[in-house]
Amino acid sequence: MWEFVAKHLAWLTFGVFVVIGVAIAGVYRTRLITYVQDVRQEWKRVSTPSREEAVAHTWVVILAVAITAGYLFVVDWGLAGVTRLFYRL
Repeated sequence: MWEFVAKHLAWLTFGVFVVIGVAIAGVYRTRLITYVQDVRQEWKRVSTPSREEAVAHTWVVILAVAITAGYLFVVDWGLAGVTRLFYRL
């Protein structure tokens, strides 16, 4: 018996979580249905950007990350120099 449990523990755990999930879904069925309906309504309002807009926004993000990384590099380098100065005293 325990060898079976040890061998199939992952599947047994998954099964327990599925049963718990189904039980919770049954208890909160009306709230779940309302939530799914609300999500579908919101999804209809979403507008996806064109390819050109997506590429432009991606470049903005890459540039912002590069500027932030450069700034942090300079600050880290400066603070390391100040720390080296204090340790030499």
